[in-house]
Amino acid sequence: MPDRSAAKIKSTEPLAFLKLDSVFSDLAEDARFAETYERLVKQLYSNPDVSTLVRQVMDENR
Repeated sequence: MPDRSAAKIKSTEPLAFLKLDSVFSDLAEDARFAETYERLVKQLYSNPDVSTLVRQVMDENR
């Protein structure tokens, strides 16, 4: 059975999933990526409308 512990705590620790070294290696140690990932996860929890989040990301990258 897969370990779902990181998935269970991701709402309180946004980087928990990213810290699965067997999947992501040391990607959580990349500050720029980790900060962006954490910001997006928090936004997703505050507003689960993914289309809004995608539009925000697209606007940021223009």
